Amino acid sequence: MAVYICKKCGSTMTAADSSITCTCTKCSYEQTLPRLGTADRQDLFERAARLRLNKEYSEALRLYQEALKDDNTDPETHWLILLCKYEVEYADDPITNTRVIQCNTPIRKSIMEDDDYDKCLANATDYARRFYEHEAAEIDRIQTEELAIIDGRGNFDVFVGFKQKDDQGRITKDCLRAEQIYNALTDKGYRVFFSKVTLEDRLSLDYPSFIDAALDSAKVMVAVGTSSENYYAKWVKYEWSRFLEQAELDPHKRFIPAYEDIRASELPDEFAKFQAVDMADANYIYSLVRNVRNLIGVAPDSDPLLAASTDDTAKDASVTFTLHEDAATVAPIKIPQIIRAFQMCEDGEFVEAKKLVDDVLALIDAENADAYLVRLMIDYECKYQEDLNKLALNNLTENRNYHRAHEFGDEQLKAKLDEYDRQAKENYNLPFEVRAKRLEDSLDEIIVGFGDDQISTGWRVLSLVDEKKRALVISQECVAKMPYHELGGSIIWDGCTLREWLNGEFYNSILPEAIKQRVVAWDIPSHDKVSLLSVDEAREYFVSGTDRVATFEDKTAWWWLRSPGDYANLAAFIDDDGHVIEDGLIVDYSYGIRPALWLNL
Repeated sequence: MAVYICKKCGSTMTAADSSITCTCTKCSYEQTLPRLGTADRQDLFERAARLRLNKEYSEALRLYQEALKDDNTDPETHWLILLCKYEVEYADDPITNTRVIQCNTPIRKSIMEDDDYDKCLANATDYARRFYEHEAAEIDRIQTEELAIIDGRGNFDVFVGFKQKDDQGRITKDCLRAEQIYNALTDKGYRVFFSKVTLEDRLSLDYPSFIDAALDSAKVMVAVGTSSENYYAKWVKYEWSRFLEQAELDPHKRFIPAYEDIRASELPDEFAKFQAVDMADANYIYSLVRNVRNLIGVAPDSDPLLAASTDDTAKDASVTFTLHEDAATVAPIKIPQIIRAFQMCEDGEFVEAKKLVDDVLALIDAENADAYLVRLMIDYECKYQEDLNKLALNNLTENRNYHRAHEFGDEQLKAKLDEYDRQAKENYNLPFEVRAKRLEDSLDEIIVGFGDDQISTGWRVLSLVDEKKRALVISQECVAKMPYHELGGSIIWDGCTLREWLNGEFYNSILPEAIKQRVVAWDIPSHDKVSLLSVDEAREYFVSGTDRVATFEDKTAWWWLRSPGDYANLAAFIDDDGHVIEDGLIVDYSYGIRPALWLNL
């Protein structure tokens, strides 16, 4: 028995070495099989199949051509070479929910004129020959139709994607909006693919080839949606996801989401990098036409009155331009990337948020004040804009992003930024005790539960590091009692069970989310999220032995430090008088635990 890869779904199949065909048990597709023979040849075909399914056609083609050196008469090898040459895949048809042939690159030479096709038929059995002829005819039909579209009606400037009918068969609001866009753009001389009109004389079975060819030729796609569900309708998602795939390879292709009745933040995540048009704005159609003109230029037959204002002093998105003599000023276009970036900051996803706002500044609006505001928040790892009030800085105005946000912001934003600067200077000049008390008051109380017992403890601030905007905190009391290392014996901090518990169960299940969101990894080699103090830290951050005394269940308790003791089976600790005992205790004894964490301010 040999193992084969299904040409349609990529599943593994087994069949006898002498088999000519095999039916995939997963997708029920009957297919012809190559001659495998040796284990090396089987491995070659499996690697080539994976490459072809991953659309790495040139690499797969090279492997199949290598296979011909061993057996130039195998018809299936010649057939697989053809599939790579014509970039054929068996894709999901969102209309029929079946797998259909799709040609990713229209080629003007017919597959039936290819030498590999002749060799394929010459060496095939009668049954296999009929299969190859049927598949080749279908590929040739698709190629012919796609080329006809590209040469004729398929040479489009704009592709308008939308959901035409709802589940009850009624025309959607999306369709009405799409028709408005179609009419406006065609009036300006643009060639627009609008399926309701463009495909009205085509059978539904021809949709995949027509849609693919139109997407290939379009320079701009407008994705219309009045609900998140409509954007994810099978055919709609197929169109915009395929266009976005092409846009990644072709920088000249541009994408415009057009939405209504939903928030910009509810658009598909894939839209986050693109400037969207809110169709609830009465002037949205003018904004959209202007966007298309800016992206691909004025159409040959466009209205000569469509011209942007030459007022170089305009600094915001509300640029006035003339469409007709009675044209109004266009309302600002909302940029969903900025909304999404604020949300990412809330979730602590600062790296991803910076990518979004950097794209806005580079590709959409180099003077967007909100983008610079997000950058400012990222600089100081502020999850919310109001957190800028908590900074302790004497030089906030020297931050480049603060300066840009102030320069390009409206009067309201400038006033807020001025207040952030004033508060930062005030916080900077406050005594440590006052700033530490404010932070301690802002931290939620932690409740640790073990069975029926519960222990509540607050947090004490040991250090404020202004340049890193971080604070070192430790629990006021012991939150538990347990061994440094349950198994005893020689151990260091990196391998002990107490470290595993602190960074596992304690962090994941016990530490409140409000604190966990602010945790920063320690700089120690183990990069713990939660740790214990070292001997040196216990001496540095407490003013006296009395200051180090802690309790557990209202009784004075010894508590562990992470530093090793004099011997490999000992660890340092603090006794009930607050003394630092470097000699250490045996690691499998149970003593108090005071978790220590670094937090973002």
